[in-house]
Amino acid sequence: MTLPKDLEREFQEELSKYEEDKKMPYITSMERTGELKGEQKIVIQLLNHRIGEIEPPLIEQIRKLSVEQVEELAVALLNFSTVADARAMVSK
Repeated sequence: MTLPKDLEREFQEELSKYEEDKKMPYITSMERTGELKGEQKIVIQLLNHRIGEIEPPLIEQIRKLSVEQVEELAVALLNFSTVADARAMVSK
């Protein structure tokens, strides 16, 4: 959905004020989704590099994880030596 230019400007001004008041940026659900997909992609690439090409079912499981789970997996994969290690972590 695209707002008319005057409403878009007003929205951006109010959003900036809100972010200043709360001392934190507002992140839209679309931005959160984009961040999650990016993190998932990097974790999959790291797993492929660390333990070899991972199979599609494991990739699909990773794509169903929450942000917190993906971040936990990213740290844990540093100690993985087999696909079984990744499967066990994703199955938690």
